[in-house]
Amino acid sequence: MRSFRHAMPRLVPFLSLVIFCASTTSISSAPPTTTRTKKPPSKSVAPSIFRQSDRRPRHDDQRLAKLGIGRYESQRLILYTDLPAKEAQPLPALLDAAYSAWEEYFGPLPPDRERSEYQLTGYLMVDQAPFREAGLLPDDLPNFDHGRHRGQEFWLNDQPSVYYREHLLLHEGTHCYTTSVEHGLLPRVWYIEGIAEHFGTHRRLSDGTTEFRILPDVRADFPNLGRIKLIEEYTADRPPLSLKTVSELPSVRFSQPDAYAWSWGLCHFLDQHPRHGERFQKATRVVVAGGADDELRRLLSEPDLAREWEWFSADLCHGYDLSRAAIDVRHGESAKAGSGEPVKVTADRGWQSSGWLLKAGERYRLKAKGRFLLAKEPKPWVSEPAGVSIRYHAGLPLGRLVGRLWPKDAHSKGSLKVLDLGSTAEISVEEDATLYLRLNDAWNELADNEGTADVWVEDSR
Repeated sequence: MRSFRHAMPRLVPFLSLVIFCASTTSISSAPPTTTRTKKPPSKSVAPSIFRQSDRRPRHDDQRLAKLGIGRYESQRLILYTDLPAKEAQPLPALLDAAYSAWEEYFGPLPPDRERSEYQLTGYLMVDQAPFREAGLLPDDLPNFDHGRHRGQEFWLNDQPSVYYREHLLLHEGTHCYTTSVEHGLLPRVWYIEGIAEHFGTHRRLSDGTTEFRILPDVRADFPNLGRIKLIEEYTADRPPLSLKTVSELPSVRFSQPDAYAWSWGLCHFLDQHPRHGERFQKATRVVVAGGADDELRRLLSEPDLAREWEWFSADLCHGYDLSRAAIDVRHGESAKAGSGEPVKVTADRGWQSSGWLLKAGERYRLKAKGRFLLAKEPKPWVSEPAGVSIRYHAGLPLGRLVGRLWPKDAHSKGSLKVLDLGSTAEISVEEDATLYLRLNDAWNELADNEGTADVWVEDSR
């Protein structure tokens, strides 16, 4: 998992100017002469893109204090809240750490026309009444259940857990950063909301640092964050939302929590995928800086990406190990009887292409051999392709050889059914498809597996 860690409360100096017009300086190679010439006055190069000007209002802090609203400030955040001081004090430093992560991921923001230092103002409310009395809730701000942002300000209702309070603060702060420059991503609601959820999903570590853009591993450590649970419940009895559906979610759908779940899932999948991650970051970095979204559109239109996303979201769980489960897409060739060399299926990976294209209407016989480890602690747990019935995953013994079919026709809906294969099996398929294989184990427990199984296929006629 590729995630950023940032120290807290270390403050990072602001990097102001990022995007400049191209300029060159030429130096003459002619020999010097005795004639003195007056140099033309130097011209400063103005940036071609500016972020929005800082229009945050100033407040009477003494009056706010009498209403029970405290002020807590760091380099990147002024926070007004009626939380107890002990709970409020760590929050500005958390946002400073997030700012460093935003700069590293998206690139520094261009300056505003006033060359002011970038800072946000947040209003975190246990009770909205004193904030309304103080005029901190604008009359034209739409109602909200959780949070709302505008320019360099955001408003939050307090949340039922410390973790989700921080998550929401990071979510709205990410919105402020990614919308500081006018760009073509604003209509892509899935991205704007998904990337905010992605940065909001964080973990504080014992050494004072914070990880951002993580996938929750232990559900209890992420109270009130039900993104994975919503996707699991949806896919329990139906296929996941398609890539096209998620990437075209209208803004009205975000009145429902599941829209945030799917958008977060797609951003996490693209960002953390070992093959797509760098391209996704590069594409979004360009757009957040004010460029076009051409590269992001090209990425989303990759021919195999839609099915990769479908398989990922169908198997998603807490602690899902995308670094090992990511599919190396390889379309198969026709499987022939007595094809010789076996396919090696690695125990610590997810779905792996067999390289065999199974033809519709034909029957195939598979056999598998080998011994491999499913765990090393507290003692080695050895399995063969038939699996070990001491423990089960997805209704089948751990270590059992299983399969899934990748249709040859890119437009086919296909099936997410898992084929129970074991040591020997006979199968037939309804449409031409490449057979993918894996050794059955929980998706969050692949790291301690070791070894391979050999699998042969032949036409059973």
